[in-house]
Amino acid sequence: DQKWKQLSQILQDQPEMRDAQGNRRKIIIFTEYRDTLNYLQAKIGDMLGNPAAVVTIHGGTNRDERRKTQEEFRQNKEVLFLVATDA
Repeated sequence: DQKWKQLSQILQDQPEMRDAQGNRRKIIIFTEYRDTLNYLQAKIGDMLGNPAAVVTIHGGTNRDERRKTQEEFRQNKEVLFLVATDA
């Protein structure tokens, strides 16, 4: 999958993906479709070797769960990626 290869290279190889201390920056990725969201969640989790480092929000996520996920992304240092649909 060419698009995944390009995204993976950006996420892994670009110096902008790390802060001054060399830690991975937190990243938010928006996508249009839920299938793409699920695909990216799995691929990024595999790339990191830690599926729990990726959280998601989609149109079917209720308000309370959405807030909980947003807070987890902001506060939990282990959660590095938030993948969300437009909804």
